[in-house]
Amino acid sequence: MQQDLSQARQLLEHFLQCYFVERDLEKTMACLTEDVYSIGTGKKAIAHKKEDFRKLLEQELRKNPAPSHYQWKELIEKQITEDVIEFLGEIEMGKPFQERQPVHLVGRITALVKQDPGENWRICSFHLSIAADNQMEESYRLPGRRLSGEYPGKTVSYPPQQEISSSQEQETLLKKQQYFISLVLSNNTIGTMITYCDLDFTFAYVGDNLIHFLGCTREEFEKSYTNALQIVYPEDRESVRKKVKEQLQMGDYYEIEYRLQKWNSNVIWVLERGSKRRDEDGKEVLVCSFLDVSQHKKRQRQLVLETKVDPLTCVFNRRGAREEISRKLNRDCTMGCSALLLLDLDNFKQINDCYGHIEGDHVLCEIAQLLRGNFRKDDVISRLGGDEFSVFVSEMRSVHEVKKRALSICKTIKEHFSQKGKKVTVSIGIAPVTVGQCGFDTLYLAADKALYCAKEKGKNTACILEGH
Repeated sequence: MQQDLSQARQLLEHFLQCYFVERDLEKTMACLTEDVYSIGTGKKAIAHKKEDFRKLLEQELRKNPAPSHYQWKELIEKQITEDVIEFLGEIEMGKPFQERQPVHLVGRITALVKQDPGENWRICSFHLSIAADNQMEESYRLPGRRLSGEYPGKTVSYPPQQEISSSQEQETLLKKQQYFISLVLSNNTIGTMITYCDLDFTFAYVGDNLIHFLGCTREEFEKSYTNALQIVYPEDRESVRKKVKEQLQMGDYYEIEYRLQKWNSNVIWVLERGSKRRDEDGKEVLVCSFLDVSQHKKRQRQLVLETKVDPLTCVFNRRGAREEISRKLNRDCTMGCSALLLLDLDNFKQINDCYGHIEGDHVLCEIAQLLRGNFRKDDVISRLGGDEFSVFVSEMRSVHEVKKRALSICKTIKEHFSQKGKKVTVSIGIAPVTVGQCGFDTLYLAADKALYCAKEKGKNTACILEGH
């Protein structure tokens, strides 16, 4: 991670050097992705792709080719995903070459740096704004004069300005608009919104990019949604409300991951980051931005799954079995008739000695496949180790039905291998779930005792402990 941060920081420094100091068009462009999104300080300094940025920079260099210097006042960096790093900072910019009239400005930079498939870091989002004096005193706050009409049906606030000429005022307001956009578009991957700090986070403003990502029109959106919790996957809503509240009690910033439900009901994972501000009426609002982390969550799930699955048979291992069975038991300890079946291959050592360990592995894989084919999707099938398997079944009609299913699998396995000229059988111990046996370890011990009884009865059979 430190190496990634260092490489991304070097790329950002190289970009600023080429842009401000060297004023080199091609070197600057080489630091950007093809779909870079950028907002500068000019009237129309918004680029939606690399070619737009090139045109803006060419115009800028024709008007002002002179180099500038810069230095960081503050720089914050954060790794968002494995291949995306965010930088937030303030820089001082000036022209030391104009000694009679030196220019010193304080600018704010927000940049997203992304690693491409070739493992090269490139800037995919860059925003530069010039801070006014009152913004420096009250960093990132949104009190002030109302400017309507910029966002249909919504009101956006900008810091108050001194009385100046009309043309200067328009230029200043435009810069404040760009500052606000750069503030809420700092992630720029999915979209942005501003909500009030009420129970359900009622919308104050929703960006077109978020509505587009959800897959609906603004008219459809405004008819269907009034608050931010409505776009959250229903099972996550209370958790989101609770986590945001808890984090805001500790400060003015929060960061949470949850599932977002799109217009077509598809579900994706997002990272939402928000900060608390105040609008022109003094009401608290949350300025929120989103990042799609679905692929990151998918990789995380895959890594977790690899620790819970037996690599040979592709069924759960002991750890996975314990977690899945415990989860089912915690949900309802008496859900119909539930039971743990413990299966052990009879005389498996002879199979290895006769056919070899490679063939023995093939037998284990076939056993796992037969279990998958003869039990339901919700049943928990696992290889606990060696030649020992388990199956947890739930919502069966009776213990008698469970034993009937166990005897059926004994017969299926024997017949399957007999057709291949091999003698392979299993013995099964059954431990039904009772009020006093509502834990994995307790069930396993009971099933192990029942398995011993099945072995004592001549193998290739299933047993339940007496009393069940």
